[in-house]
Amino acid sequence: MGKDKLHGHIKPVKKRTHFLEFCRYLRSLYPPEIRIAIVLDNFSPHLTTKKDSRVGDWASANNVELAYTPTNSS
Repeated sequence: MGKDKLHGHIKPVKKRTHFLEFCRYLRSLYPPEIRIAIVLDNFSPHLTTKKDSRVGDWASANNVELAYTPTNSS
């Protein structure tokens, strides 16, 4: 946050696979020893669920913190 950077990608369809591609892109921008935080809303491709834990597993393995906004917040 010190450099005030915002990254985003626009896709016509947003699925968990596309979200993970974007996460990998973000991770590639910084050395692996630097922990990054990704702030997420509660959109379903972002969520880590019992059915599909790819997002959480990837974050744990790649020194990434996922910070979710509270449900129904702006």
